[in-house]
Amino acid sequence: MTQKPVGEGIVADVDAQNPYVADYFGMKRLDGAAGSVGIRVLSGAPVTVTVLALPPLPQGAVLSAADLATDLTLPQLPDDGHHRTGAFSLAGYADEAIAFTAPGPDASVQYGAQSPSPAQVPNDPVATGHDYGEYGVLRTLQFQIDNPLDQSQTLYLYERPMGGAVRSSFLVNGQLVQLGCARVSDRYQIGEPLIVQPGGKYALTVQTMTDGGSIYPLEVGLTATPPLPTVPPITAPDGCFPKPQSSPVPQPEPTG
Repeated sequence: MTQKPVGEGIVADVDAQNPYVADYFGMKRLDGAAGSVGIRVLSGAPVTVTVLALPPLPQGAVLSAADLATDLTLPQLPDDGHHRTGAFSLAGYADEAIAFTAPGPDASVQYGAQSPSPAQVPNDPVATGHDYGEYGVLRTLQFQIDNPLDQSQTLYLYERPMGGAVRSSFLVNGQLVQLGCARVSDRYQIGEPLIVQPGGKYALTVQTMTDGGSIYPLEVGLTATPPLPTVPPITAPDGCFPKPQSSPVPQPEPTG
């Protein structure tokens, strides 16, 4: 989130004989993984990107370039059924202007599931999939705020889960704000309240990316009504993974 808007990253020379490993990590049984890697070809021929799953190496062993080249020729494993493979065009995509006039009504947008997915690149040889979750897409929300009143207004940026458990990260005017896991469809505050002076206009830029381990859609909006200040603890009754409530111990009936 902090690197993508400013184009930060690393530059690597890649050739057919020496595959470049962008990242690797070990996983145990029943582990899950979610993430995003952005790749831009600066010069030369197109590159092939592969997510590779390998059996664990023996203790102390190191994966050689020759072994990696051999592993890359193995048959593809079954996918997860979501058909996200393909090349997608982001020209003019995920950049929205949202107007808010104090004191309301609220202004909001939903994204991540019901919004149109990025368009397939024409003539893409593997253009059989879609990206309904908008994974890897940097979404920019431009809130245009107008306070025509003769008194200042306190406004709140919020998120509201619409599909299930979600973890969110936002850049609010360039400042990183991370929320914990939220599941219940309540409004949760993002960052600090915003005070708009009488007769003032204000531009609020919010950038975010969908999280691979979350369930969408998600609503993000601006309101004059205070939302919940924080997400609940993860094991609370309204948290993402509430603890089972124990049944009360039956008490003996009095006799007499």
